[in-house]
Amino acid sequence: MIAGALVVVPVFYALIPDPSYLGTARWPAPAAIVWKGIALLVAHGISSLHPTQQAGLLIGGLVGILLPIAEMLAPRHKAYIPSAIGLGIAFTIPGLYCVSMFVGAVIAWWLARTRPRLADDYMVNVASGLIAGESLMGVLIALLTIKGWLQ
Repeated sequence: MIAGALVVVPVFYALIPDPSYLGTARWPAPAAIVWKGIALLVAHGISSLHPTQQAGLLIGGLVGILLPIAEMLAPRHKAYIPSAIGLGIAFTIPGLYCVSMFVGAVIAWWLARTRPRLADDYMVNVASGLIAGESLMGVLIALLTIKGWLQ
């Protein structure tokens, strides 16, 4: 964790010298925008939100509460009840990531059905490596672009 902090903080400042870039077309950072919204909500209260945001907060909160209750009340139908966490993630990250996760899930399902031993031995490691590799390449490409070495 210490090594990560020692790397992440300087890289963040190298990539984003001005935090006002976050949430713009240059650095969309949807997760950062969500956390910014949560921080503002905690700091200023619900009354500081636009009425539409208040309604969204109420609806999202109710759905987040009702879905697990539905799973408890109807355990036989649990497979057909959407995951509250999955829905929360889907509303937080870009659609491309959702599609990537779906494709990965289909591949993992297929592999588990056709080659269960191979899936048990390698699926988590390969998926973790793909996620980490994509993240590291994104940071590398961003650094190269900022330094003008990549157009």
